[in-house]
Amino acid sequence: MKLEDRVRLLDGAPKSRGKTSLSGHFIGERLTQRQAILAKCCDCMCYRVDGRIDCRMPHCPLSPFRPYREKTG
Repeated sequence: MKLEDRVRLLDGAPKSRGKTSLSGHFIGERLTQRQAILAKCCDCMCYRVDGRIDCRMPHCPLSPFRPYREKTG
């Protein structure tokens, strides 16, 4: 998918920190670790959620770092 197409998809997405970080990544900005995690969650969840809910993907390598994961045990 072309960069222009990905940026256009973000236009219709709700405003979020993940969307802001992801659009920054698309234009070549350096992201902090936190911003990169939020951007990846936003990308993985089709630009609709940036980690504000637990996606319950047990095999996600970022699972331990998601800000809103459900507490276990």
